[in-house]
Amino acid sequence: MEMISLLVFFLVLLSLCYTFYAAYCTWVFFKKNRPTKTDPEKAFPPVSIIKPVAEVEEGTLENFLSFCDQDYPDYEIIFSLSQKDERVILLLENLTKRFPEREIQWVIADHNGGPNYKVGKLVRALQEAKNEILVISDGDMRVKPNYLRQIVPLWLQEKVGLVTCLYRGTYVQNIFSALQSLSVQTDFIPNVLLDHQLEGISYAFGATILTSKEILTSLGGLETLREYLADDYQIGNRIHQKGYVINLSPYLVDHIGYTKNLREHLLHHLRWAITLRICRPVGYFASIITHSIFLGAVFLILQGFSSTATALFLFILGVRLLSFAYLNKGMIRNPELTRYFWLIPFNDLLNTILWFLSLLTNTVYWRGRRFRVLRGGRIVEL
Repeated sequence: MEMISLLVFFLVLLSLCYTFYAAYCTWVFFKKNRPTKTDPEKAFPPVSIIKPVAEVEEGTLENFLSFCDQDYPDYEIIFSLSQKDERVILLLENLTKRFPEREIQWVIADHNGGPNYKVGKLVRALQEAKNEILVISDGDMRVKPNYLRQIVPLWLQEKVGLVTCLYRGTYVQNIFSALQSLSVQTDFIPNVLLDHQLEGISYAFGATILTSKEILTSLGGLETLREYLADDYQIGNRIHQKGYVINLSPYLVDHIGYTKNLREHLLHHLRWAITLRICRPVGYFASIITHSIFLGAVFLILQGFSSTATALFLFILGVRLLSFAYLNKGMIRNPELTRYFWLIPFNDLLNTILWFLSLLTNTVYWRGRRFRVLRGGRIVEL
C-alpha cells in the first residue's frame, strides 16, 4: 500500500507540473500572438469558404451570417447539404437576400454513401469552389468580421500548408453546454498549446482548415477520408507528413454548441475521447497525468484523509480554479463561462470517468448514427 501511495503521490506531482506548464504555454501563446490590425489596402487573394451543413439548430442563422459579413475583398461561400432540407434551404435563401452582393451558393451531396457524411459534403462543395485557397469550417462556428483578414496572411508564409484555429465554447445556455465549454477551455486548449510549445502541431481542427486545392489534391483528395471519423485531424496530419508547416492562429473561433442534456454531453465527449485514443494512443495514455483532481482524490483516500493529503488536494483544487480564472480573464476572454467555474472539479472527475470508459469501447454515436472505430481511425456504421 505504501508503494502505491508513493506512486500516486509522484503522479500528483507530475500532474501539478503539467498544470503549471500548460497554463504557462497558454499564456505565452496568446501574449506572443495577439491578433493584429491588418492594412485595409493590402492585397488579399480570393478565398472559397466551404460550410458543411447538417441541420438548422438554434443559432445556425447567426453562425452563417458571421461568415457572410467578412471584411474581406473577394470571397465566396459554398454550403453543402446531404439532402434537400426545406428549413436549411429557406435559411440559405434568406442569406442571399440579405447579402445580394455576396457570392453564396449551396449544393446537394447526392449519393453521399458515408460513413463520414461530412466528408461527402466537402467533396461535393470542392467541385464548385472557383478559388484555389479554401477555408473549411464546421456549421456550428461563429466568427467576427476580421476572421479572414487574420488567418489568410498566416497561410501565405513560407512552407505553411495549413492554418487552423482553436475554439472556445460560447453562448452557454445550461449546465450541460457549460460542461462542454469547460472541457474545451480547461483541457483541450492547454493540451494543444503545450504540444505547440514543445514540438508544434501535426493536426487540424474543424473550426478552421485553411489550405489549398493543390495541397488537398497532393493528398489524394478528400475522397480518401470518407472512412475516417476525425477528418479534420486526418487532413492536418497528412499535410504535416507531406513536410508542410501547420500554422496555429491565435484567432479564437466561437463554438455555438447547444448541448440539451447529460446524455448528449457524455456521448459527445466519449466520441472525442475514443477518437483521441485511436489517433494519438501514446499521448492519450500519458494524459492520465492531466487528471489532477482525480489523482489528488485517490491520494487523499489512500492516506486516510490525513491533514497533509487534504492540504494537497485543496491546493490542487485551488490551482485548477485560479488557472481557469486567470487564463479566462486575460487570454481566452469568455466571461459568460465565469459563472460556471464551480463546475470545474465535477467536470474533471466526469472527464476521468469518460477517460476510463474510452478504454473499454470503440463504439461512438455521431448525429444519431452509431459507428465502430477501427485501428487507424477508420469507422464502420453499425
